Amino acid sequence: MKLTSTQTYKLVYFVLENIEFTQLLAAKSAGISLGRANKIVKWLVQKRFAEKRNGKYYLSDPSGLAALFALERDMNSLL
Repeated sequence: MKLTSTQTYKLVYFVLENIEFTQLLAAKSAGISLGRANKIVKWLVQKRFAEKRNGKYYLSDPSGLAALFALERDMNSLL
C-alpha cells in the first residue's frame, strides 16, 4: 500500500481525524470509491493499525500509522 498516493492519503487523513469510522463514511468523506476504501481499510486492519468492533472500525495505533509517512516520503528534495 502506497501511503503517499492521493486516494490513500485522503482516507488515512480522515481516519486519523476520526478514530471511529465506517468504510462508507470514510469513502464519502475522502471522496474515493467504496472499493478503494475497502482495500485501504483491510490493509489497516491487516497491519493492526485498525480493528473492527460492533460494525465499525477503530484506529488502534494512530501514532504508528502517522509514523509510516516519514518512511514513505522522499527526503532528498529537502536536503
